[in-house]
Amino acid sequence: MSEFFIFIVIGIVMLYLGDMTRAKGFNNLTIRRELETKRINCGDEFKITTIVENNKWLPISFLILNEYMPKNISYSSYYSSIDNGKNTVYVNHYTIGGHERVKRTYNARANKRGVYIISNIEVSIGDTFGFAYNNKQFEDYNELIVYPNVVNLNKFKFESIGLQGNVIVKRWIYEDPLFIKGVREYGPESRMKDIHWKASSKLGKLMVKEFDHTSDMEFTVILNVQCAEYYWQSIDKDIIEKEIELSVSIIAEIQGQKVPAGLCTNAMLAGISKSHKSEVKPSINSLQRVLELSARIGYDVRTKFSDYLSQISKSFSKNNTYIVITPYMDKEIQYVLSKLVKCGYSIKLIDMSRNGNCPSIRGVEKIVYKEAL
Repeated sequence: MSEFFIFIVIGIVMLYLGDMTRAKGFNNLTIRRELETKRINCGDEFKITTIVENNKWLPISFLILNEYMPKNISYSSYYSSIDNGKNTVYVNHYTIGGHERVKRTYNARANKRGVYIISNIEVSIGDTFGFAYNNKQFEDYNELIVYPNVVNLNKFKFESIGLQGNVIVKRWIYEDPLFIKGVREYGPESRMKDIHWKASSKLGKLMVKEFDHTSDMEFTVILNVQCAEYYWQSIDKDIIEKEIELSVSIIAEIQGQKVPAGLCTNAMLAGISKSHKSEVKPSINSLQRVLELSARIGYDVRTKFSDYLSQISKSFSKNNTYIVITPYMDKEIQYVLSKLVKCGYSIKLIDMSRNGNCPSIRGVEKIVYKEAL
């Protein structure tokens, strides 16, 4: 009889402690995630550490974490996962003693450029026997910036003549030289009028003059995300992604020639803070800032492109070549660009429209992007 009584008492105590664990489990409990790095290249692997810290004497015998992750970020290994459409929910179980901290580190990969806010964790604490649970949401904001790919410009094709991107960019850089600094072998980007006939005769092969450009020469890529007149109804994400990839690749090529280059855009920018600038001024070592701006570019239009051009043209420089990358052009955009050319500004146009039908503008060199989308 006494043994039966002791068994009942032990059972009651265990039930009480189990219920107490559930009821008091969230007291002095902290849960957070730490990223190995805040900035990565698209496709790179990085580490995420989940830290669960129980700062009380009472242990937690049954804790479930549902960690919400954006769809384009995937864990390489985990207990289990659930796809809820917008996010992937990674599920794991913990048992934590009193005044104990548990860390678990996972490898993750980001498959698409952009800015990802990693924040939501749903926590369930159950009693010892798993009969009942208490749930709570934890918000721990982490911002992950995924840079777009920088692609060799040889992989981009333009117009029916199949011009390669690096050839075009070098032609733009060297089209207005100041003085000859040497000679080099004739290449596909070279011009016939630059052939150095005396050096060619002496060396037995075609050589061209190598010019030095002006010390204050610079480039600015102007990226337009407006895809149609009613831009809030016509958003072409595939084209915008190609625009971004082309923009950063052009800037990397120009800066590789030791020429300052920058980027500006009329797109809405993503991120926790609302104070991000939509412009990186031309520099020879600003590629990382260009990549971060490119990662933040969203699909929504902040300012209609014709209005945006009018705004930024107030600070244009005659020493700057402006490369406009756009999937759309209306009469208002044509008017602003024509006005800028008449004022003596150097404007280049890359037509990213699906049919290559952006109108030509007198005084503006236009090339049509021909790679299949």
